[in-house]
Amino acid sequence: MSTIFVFNSAVFAQRVEVFFSKSVDTVLCRDSLGVEYLPDGWNVRLDSLLATYIDSAQYSVDICVYNFDEGALSFLAEPIQNAIDRGVRFRCVFDNEAFDDDSTISFLNNLEIPFITDVVGGGLYLMHNKYFIIDGRDSDTTNDISIISSCNLSGLELNNNANNTVVIYSYSIANALTQQFNIYWGSNLDSPDSANSNFTDDYPDIG
Repeated sequence: MSTIFVFNSAVFAQRVEVFFSKSVDTVLCRDSLGVEYLPDGWNVRLDSLLATYIDSAQYSVDICVYNFDEGALSFLAEPIQNAIDRGVRFRCVFDNEAFDDDSTISFLNNLEIPFITDVVGGGLYLMHNKYFIIDGRDSDTTNDISIISSCNLSGLELNNNANNTVVIYSYSIANALTQQFNIYWGSNLDSPDSANSNFTDDYPDIG
């Protein structure tokens, strides 16, 4: 898998990869960022990219995204099914007003993948996060991957809008995102705890 930028500095500590779903300003890349050319593979949609990382997951996948509809299932259904067959544990958080696709709901229910929406935790605003954590819940701190995107998992968004996605290989980042996910989830376990789930505007900051 190729990427447009790879950072290996003391600031980031581990690898950071950046992907764009549409064309970018190559002059800006060259003059401001020092990138003389764009390598093959930088132009990737989130669903295709995410499928690759789900294929590599060995223990857990946490999905926190505004929407997930049938338009994304064409790339994601098979890798999710394969991951479940390998014993990978999934947890999903969505926005209540946006997550209403019957095909996706049936797919998750059929695979017994637990999911909640922000209404469970008393959410008053949009749950508009879009991040994914690969193997962030195992004891191995060397395999944690965080995927943070501007894109929703919807056919309209994936097919029409320009979006950016950052992939970060870092235990610290994955751990911070997992802690925030657990605030929404209400626990650090496979099943959500609705009594402790918190989506309100004053939910605790993990610091």
